[in-house]
Parts: sequence; C-alpha cells; structure tokens
Amino acid sequence: MPSSNARKATGERTESEQFENVACPFCGMICDDLTVERTDKGLKVLKNACGKSVAGFERKLPPSSPQVGGKDVELAKAIKEAAKLIGKAELPLYGGLATDVEGMRAVMALAERSGGIVDHALSEAQYRNF
Repeated sequence: MPSSNARKATGERTESEQFENVACPFCGMICDDLTVERTDKGLKVLKNACGKSVAGFERKLPPSSPQVGGKDVELAKAIKEAAKLIGKAELPLYGGLATDVEGMRAVMALAERSGGIVDHALSEAQYRNF
C-alpha cells in the first residue's frame, strides 16, 4: 500500500511513493515484508532486502512506449488494438508474466473472460520432472 499518492493531474509522479509489506516474486521464499520506494528513477528496496530482491526490483528497464505494428502509438490506441486481437482469438495465450499477485489476478480474470490460457514467466520450472 502506498504511503503517499504523488501524482499530478497528468499522471506523472512528482515525488516518491513507499510501499510496505511488499511480496518479493524473485524466488520461492516469497518474502512479504519488503519496503519498496518508487521514484521517477525507478524502484529501490529500503527494508528487508536480499541480493535477489535488489537485483529484481532495482534493475534498470529500457525506455518503452505502446506500439502497434512496430510503431509508437498512444496508450488508448494500443489498448483498443489489443482488445480487438483478443476478441478475435480462439485461444489467447497470456505469457511472459513476471508480475505480482495483483497482476496475476488481473490476467487470470482476463483469461477467464476471453477463454484464454496463462503461462507464467517462470513456468519452465513446472516441466522439470516431465
């Protein structure tokens, strides 16, 4: 839960936000007592960090923007195009989901509504004993 709501009307962050009791998804321990700060520069683990949590939360991500057909577009247009694709799909697959519990709940709801299936980013671990 954020300790401050630091957004302008434009949606830009103007100061940091701190989240307490964050669950770490980067190993099987699922430690749920981290304090994570989000700023315009990225994430930083402030309390109860380990090497894996720091490497995962604090990694630098490349700049990105919504795209359709390889071209940058407004977010609303990208969402509209994604909805069209999902609507036409017979069995949509949702994959590459390095996300938290809230993100998985959202994608599970989307998969249920669209008749799709879900493959988590770390699913290769499920197949080790086959």
